[in-house]
Amino acid sequence: MRSMNGFSRPRVGVIGCGRWGKNVVRNFAELGALAAVADIDDDAASGCAALYGVPALAPDALLQAPGVDAAAVAVPAEDHAALALAALAAGKHVFVEKPVALTAADARRMIDAAADKGVTLMVGHLLRFHPCFRELERIVKGGGIGRLQYLHATRAGARTFRRAENALWGFAPHDLSMILALTGAPPLSVWASETACLGKGGLDAALCRFAFPDGVSAHVFCSWLHFAKEQKLTVVGEDGMLVFDDCADWAAKLRLHRPGPDRTEGAPVAVARAEPLGLECAHFLECVETGAGPLTDGSEGLEVIEALCAARESMESGHPVQMRQAPGPGGWEAGPAFAVHEAAVAQGGRA
Repeated sequence: MRSMNGFSRPRVGVIGCGRWGKNVVRNFAELGALAAVADIDDDAASGCAALYGVPALAPDALLQAPGVDAAAVAVPAEDHAALALAALAAGKHVFVEKPVALTAADARRMIDAAADKGVTLMVGHLLRFHPCFRELERIVKGGGIGRLQYLHATRAGARTFRRAENALWGFAPHDLSMILALTGAPPLSVWASETACLGKGGLDAALCRFAFPDGVSAHVFCSWLHFAKEQKLTVVGEDGMLVFDDCADWAAKLRLHRPGPDRTEGAPVAVARAEPLGLECAHFLECVETGAGPLTDGSEGLEVIEALCAARESMESGHPVQMRQAPGPGGWEAGPAFAVHEAAVAQGGRA
């Protein structure tokens, strides 16, 4: 397929050349799709532009550029919705980093805008594209550990002390996206608690318990009070357990544990090495080229936002929050619409 401007691939403009954005720039460049870059920091934009031989534009100019088919938004989360909506209004396909937005209402507006324009909206839930998670998902959905019973995710690390951020919204979207993929259903309810001890009103650690249909439950623990980095997803079934440890060496990242004498050690699962971000960016380009729906589309991003908002509400009330009733003949019955608490907003800095 040839894109609208005659190039062999859709041409992507990346907005955000900061700590994470520069990785997005690199991957689209390596895929032969980078058309332009933009950043409020002129030096950051100019540096990326010079490195990859593309123009550095102002964000507004990039969104209106006729030689740009798609916009990749890699800026602080509080700016996701505004930039994505502007790109969609300009008829651009959009790849937006997680979380898709900071309110469910904004996420719905983005979904509606993409549908109105007939363009692709994809959310950067990176770990859905990690080869180890893809293999874990294949094993679980293929019945390799029997009926799914329980999931536990831990994502912890040291806080960047110069920024007032929220650990729940900064860390949990990764794990919620994976858990929703494995359960195949949105949560029925959530109970959550928080710890805030580093000042500035920040939420520094959170523990959330989600209840799913068929008796499946999941715990998500996220914290930036840990100087030892930990990123681990444990999936328990009737016939075994899988552990995805993203801090381990590649050969040990995914292990399968079976009942028996060696259940503690488990057996490593062989997985071909590949960069998750490269796979994610390639998937976005493929969706733009073919019109296929993304694995992590706007609706999937909205489900993650709703779960985060419900967790925040539970923290404030001290009680579980009912999100949905179990499915009946008419399908899912949604609970109340949730809005994000102001503490979810990450203050300052570039992505």
